[in-house]
Amino acid sequence: MNRRFKKLDIEIQGLLKDKTTTSDKIINVFMKYEDINIKTIEKLNKPRLVERNKIKGALRQTINAHGPIDMRLIGSATKRITGALITNEEPKNKPNFNSFVWGVIIGSMIVLILI
Repeated sequence: MNRRFKKLDIEIQGLLKDKTTTSDKIINVFMKYEDINIKTIEKLNKPRLVERNKIKGALRQTINAHGPIDMRLIGSATKRITGALITNEEPKNKPNFNSFVWGVIIGSMIVLILI
């Protein structure tokens, strides 16, 4: 955030030093930075939108299977929503240095035994 403010400050200072600066130039600088802020907000809201769509789909599924949701069917709706949110997560692979070292050691031993 501070980097954006510094860039904005530098651009405005440059415009103020210029003697031919108009209000349109200053407004254009602010509009450019506002567009960047809006794009950042949209990017941050995308995962929430995906989660909302998963919840809506799970609720539709429950309503299609059981009809209107009442207190008896809250458990079913909860299970469907949980399943929709959990099953579509992509596993994040973390490199494991320990496994790599053991793989090199065991692989080297196998090569030495075979030679």
